[in-house]
Amino acid sequence: MVIVGIDPGPEESAFVLWDGKAVLRSGNMRNDLLVNALPDGLMVLTEDVSYIAIEQIRGFGVLAGDKLFDTCFWTGRFVQAWGERYCRLVPRKKAIAHLCGTGARGNDRFVREALIARLGPPGTKKAPGPTYGLSGHTWPALAVAVTFLDQYLEIG
Repeated sequence: MVIVGIDPGPEESAFVLWDGKAVLRSGNMRNDLLVNALPDGLMVLTEDVSYIAIEQIRGFGVLAGDKLFDTCFWTGRFVQAWGERYCRLVPRKKAIAHLCGTGARGNDRFVREALIARLGPPGTKKAPGPTYGLSGHTWPALAVAVTFLDQYLEIG
């Protein structure tokens, strides 16, 4: 089973393919290319995608700008492309609370540290670890994939 975690953005989104043990592939992709890859089960990326977990935008109590609304638009397009049956929205605060045990408080640094503590260090090019190659927004993408697997799926 492979879960795609997506941290959506207004123009491009970060993604990870995660098999429950290690990151198989990660990167950033323009939204128009990513949304077109989704109906084919992300065949461009892998052949065995089971679910897509997308970081869900929720109210933060601050003013929202155009980029936030553009991100919401693309989140909806991703759900439409993959289908509601296989796509799940995971609120950012839920992922932070799940991984960091800090309620809804935390930031990307805490999420990264929690993922490394749980899954293992990135390692090196010669000896890659389970989180090798992650940087920037791919860490939150992995956070929603891990949270989805832990909280929404029962693995036997």
